Amino acid sequence: QRQAMVKGQLLRERGRADGQNHDAFLTSLDLSCEVSRVTTLDSAGRIQELIVRTRQFNTTGRRYAIGEVEGMILSGECTVATMRAKDRFADYGIVGTCLASGDTILVFVISCRVIGLGLEEALLKAVVSRMRKATNDVVALFTPTDRNHPARRLFPSAGFEERTSGVWVLRHDRPLTPTPGHIAVTTLGFDVSPAL
Repeated sequence: QRQAMVKGQLLRERGRADGQNHDAFLTSLDLSCEVSRVTTLDSAGRIQELIVRTRQFNTTGRRYAIGEVEGMILSGECTVATMRAKDRFADYGIVGTCLASGDTILVFVISCRVIGLGLEEALLKAVVSRMRKATNDVVALFTPTDRNHPARRLFPSAGFEERTSGVWVLRHDRPLTPTPGHIAVTTLGFDVSPAL
């Protein structure tokens, strides 16, 4: 499976280099993703691995132990989400995760394999939609590191405002940026409002 993913990524990047404009390239991918709320421990190992190994699109750089991830999943009080992605070249498996507690997004991670495809917006939309059912404003933590420059625009581009250093807030009356039209999104365990 890993060999197929690597081959698919190489073919995708070759297509990006063919000279077509970026929007046409993204549309040509037939990109789809599945955002799931995690309620069992089946994917806990992959979630923890993704958080620990991802440096570029990781909003805090904090490393979570497997026990912490499992505890958040089993608590029922936290929102733990994963995102699977595939395009016409390959199925990339779980490429994104988000851990949230109460009104706060603790960490948000997207694999470098899919950076630049707009998938982060689909994951963020699903998580924020669920959180808004229990809280007014949504808070997100961001800690700059020497490697996470690609993640620095995630929250401001989605309408969050920096309240204090490293603490971003999406007010209850602010809509999220819509998911890009080139991505077919399926959600499992989330109620996603079209208004977001």
